[in-house]
Amino acid sequence: MTSDSARNIGTRAAVAQARPAQRRSAAVDFFRGLGLLMVYIDHIVPNFWRAFTLQGIGLSDFAEIFVFLSGYVNAAIYARVLDSGPIRVVVPALFRKTTFRMLKLYGAHLATMAACFGLVALFAARGIVINQAPTNLFLSDPAKYATRAVLLLYAPFAHSILPLYIVFVPFLPLIVISLRRFPVFTLFVSSAIWLVARLPAFIPPQTQSQEAWIFDPLAWQVMLVLGSAAQVYRNSRFTGRLFRRPIIVAAAVGIVVILLLKLTALANPSFLVDHHLKRLAEILQENYGKSLLISYRIAYFFGLLLVVGALLKAHHQWLESRWALMVIRCGRHSLSVFCVSVVLATLASLILVTTNGGVWTQLALTIAGLALLLLLARFEEFRVSVRGLSGPLGASSKTHKPGD
Repeated sequence: MTSDSARNIGTRAAVAQARPAQRRSAAVDFFRGLGLLMVYIDHIVPNFWRAFTLQGIGLSDFAEIFVFLSGYVNAAIYARVLDSGPIRVVVPALFRKTTFRMLKLYGAHLATMAACFGLVALFAARGIVINQAPTNLFLSDPAKYATRAVLLLYAPFAHSILPLYIVFVPFLPLIVISLRRFPVFTLFVSSAIWLVARLPAFIPPQTQSQEAWIFDPLAWQVMLVLGSAAQVYRNSRFTGRLFRRPIIVAAAVGIVVILLLKLTALANPSFLVDHHLKRLAEILQENYGKSLLISYRIAYFFGLLLVVGALLKAHHQWLESRWALMVIRCGRHSLSVFCVSVVLATLASLILVTTNGGVWTQLALTIAGLALLLLLARFEEFRVSVRGLSGPLGASSKTHKPGD
């Protein structure tokens, strides 16, 4: 055997050993990608078709999906770093990873806001103003609000999710360590903070104004912790018990009831109020309790999670289909797809104001934007694969199916 042959065999062996650690969950990437596509639809204002996304037919929306899955995915990443060596190696590695992640998110956030507000200003110069009051604050004093945006004090509408992640990133390693050593105590503390966040004294003023964050970090941290716990204890006996048939059936019934109530409210907005169900009508409203992550939203999300998880255990072959792969690509490249979706939604909203577009114009813009996002994900996949082939081992990050 020649030295070149031996070197090639060694390279292929190294690649084979590297793959298991790099493989991703197709299911996680699929639902993260699906949530990103829903983000685009939900952020077009007005858009009749948003009534048929999760936000329209359920009590939660993309935000719960994304924050939970962020905790789930990052818990695995930080667990590998924590297990990579002695503390003198782990601490610098954690510092580098968290710093890089925060800077990447911060740069993406500012670039997205700059693109969106550039579009808003361009159309405003022609007398066309977007139908979003918090966004229009920028037009009243661009210098002031640009400064506040840089300081993360101004992040209206769709722009408030990335600042939430920037705040969460430094705490992720601590959450993983705490869940591993003191799981019950960690969940108790997180739940207590979530409850305390409802007290007026602890509600950040930014979440109560038009200028900034939709999401209260003190409340939304519980979703991140629960997602991290789901990863750390994904194979535990307790997790397995959650998927018992009676629990799944009860969750499915709840989802169907909410769907029927939502459709009733859509068909006849005054029906529930006329039948003395005003409180129920309030709960069913779009984005109800979103800022403080009200309990109804958490209960609905976990009911949905259990039903979908049970279906995935029984049937996961569809994740290999071509249409599923298109969505999975979006989940793999979530940051770039999210940022572009926000810019496209802003542009679509401005076009609708310009043209007084109705239902069919909204549909056309929705389909066009979704197609562009799928193409972007395809391009990102190609770009990453080319970069991987040019690396020392030519290794690429592959997605695996449940059960692999």
